[in-house]
Amino acid sequence: NTGPDLYVDGLFSNGAEAGVSLSRQWSNNSLVLSAMLPWSRRSVRQATYEEAVVLTQNYGYNPAWGLQGGKMRSSRINSVLAPTLLASWQRRLGMWTTMRLSGVVEVERSGRTALSWCDATSAMPDNYRYLPSYYTDDDASRELAEAWRYSDVRYTQIAWDELYHTNAIQSDGHAAYFVENRRTNSQHYALNLDFTTLFRGVSLEYGLRAGLSSDRCFKVVDDLLGARYLLDIDYFVRDDATYATKYRNNLQSSDLEVVSGEHFGYDYRLSQLSVSAYGVARWQKWDMDFEMGVELSTVTTRRRGYFEKELFSGNRSYGRSRAVNLFPARFNLAWNYDFGCHVLDAKLLISSNTPKAELLFLQPQYNNRLADNPSLGHCSAFEAGYGIVRHRFSLDATLYTSYYANECDMLHYYDDLAGEYVDAEVSHIKRLNCGLELRAKGQWSQHFSSKALLNIGRHRYVGSATVTTYADNDNDLVAISRSAIGGCNTSQPEIALYADVAYRRMGWQAVVSFNYVGLRSAAPSFVRRTERVYTYATSPEEQDMLLNQEPLGAATSLNLSLSKRFQLADNRYIRVNLSLDNLLGARNISSGYEQHRVREVHIGEREHVRPFANKVMYGYGRTCRVNLSFGF
Repeated sequence: NTGPDLYVDGLFSNGAEAGVSLSRQWSNNSLVLSAMLPWSRRSVRQATYEEAVVLTQNYGYNPAWGLQGGKMRSSRINSVLAPTLLASWQRRLGMWTTMRLSGVVEVERSGRTALSWCDATSAMPDNYRYLPSYYTDDDASRELAEAWRYSDVRYTQIAWDELYHTNAIQSDGHAAYFVENRRTNSQHYALNLDFTTLFRGVSLEYGLRAGLSSDRCFKVVDDLLGARYLLDIDYFVRDDATYATKYRNNLQSSDLEVVSGEHFGYDYRLSQLSVSAYGVARWQKWDMDFEMGVELSTVTTRRRGYFEKELFSGNRSYGRSRAVNLFPARFNLAWNYDFGCHVLDAKLLISSNTPKAELLFLQPQYNNRLADNPSLGHCSAFEAGYGIVRHRFSLDATLYTSYYANECDMLHYYDDLAGEYVDAEVSHIKRLNCGLELRAKGQWSQHFSSKALLNIGRHRYVGSATVTTYADNDNDLVAISRSAIGGCNTSQPEIALYADVAYRRMGWQAVVSFNYVGLRSAAPSFVRRTERVYTYATSPEEQDMLLNQEPLGAATSLNLSLSKRFQLADNRYIRVNLSLDNLLGARNISSGYEQHRVREVHIGEREHVRPFANKVMYGYGRTCRVNLSFGF
């Protein structure tokens, strides 16, 4: 697939996939080999302020592009190349046992470009300082608002030509603006040895699993935008009165100047080695099915730095970190009972889970410092279901609940109260999800059918979390504060409905579908709800601005899909599919999140704080897609 997006400016998508699978069976053996090669390169949208959307009256507004020489250019381009090889060998060991040895090797190369600047003002057109709401002078605000309303690309989009001009007049050839590429070279290996044994009516599955995940993360200079070089230094530290002499990003290199294609900023590897043993038993008694499973694992996580950052010289940033050893486990039970056309089932899961590797370090890009007290997250989940199946109708109902405790997160942002960049470790996060899910299918006639799905739930943070904030330049403790996150929606919709009606006859298929999601909110910020922030509020109204979560409103769409399959000779066929999505042209917010930053405002003799506006992204309006496929 290839080509520009027809509905949102600045977007394009190029991609291709190739694959092959070979299999052979002989005697008591079977062998399957598969290889896949997906590749893609596409530009992506960037969330923005609601103010920018309202001013431009463009619900697909995308600030991540601009004109260069009269041609459209995106600053955010993602690329992925991920060759994958899978192999599986299965052999019967006698009458009761089967062995399977399988493995996966994936070598992924990915990159994400971004526009950057140093010793210069922000190049992003929707920066809060460039929007009319930032100005207190009415005339300046009005003039800027008019430019946005008329979609003047000099204000609403990236001014690439001006960035080139700024770099050209730099006296020493140093880049004030440039494009960086945040690269990740990943290697993932998995090896499983599984056995299945039938023993006195009990099916036993057991085995060993081993996995290694290794991610090499680094930045390269993608485009200097006409400049000659970039200095590989920490520009924020250079302006710091205390640490101004410790600005070098890599003491292992004597050359501070880097050019296009060279590494700069950070270069490190995160690796996780896991080994686990598991067992699952399944058996039947009367009309009931039972299942019980146990898995015990060990996971070792380590960071290795290839750059020696001057702020954290020696093994504080360079070489191997201390290893984090955690021991997750999993236990599950399942029960199923069939009687006539009715089905009852229940499932229980208790597990402990290893955090992502990047959450175990204070700043994995250039710091070997481990987070305080790395620990496992815990999950307890239960669901009970009932189903009924008739000749032309089926209905399933499931009650579910899940509780997550001791989860963690690691945030990196500019702390306005401390006046510096910080790393914030969020710990003791607790979530509770519960709800009801209904699924129905109906075959109303030979050609007409329909299905529906309704989920009504409550997905909330419970209790409070702890936010421990460290200065990014020296790991000194800035603050430990409680976050009043309890009661906030986790940003998942709490009502979701899907329903369709389908017609199928003689290779034709027509489907009309309706989607609805409601009770949604912007993803909440732990930082805004800490005591050290909301205690600045001088009135209940100001406190509500910091603590209340913005609802995103309901989202609906009505869709139509038409397709026809033309059967050719020798098992060949052509399929044509036409999709008309969001026929009513509803303007729905697809996602939104709260920013961690707050603005300090002086009113009289009092100092107040105001949260930065939320970032949002709107979904597509009415769209049309045509797909043509040939099979043989």
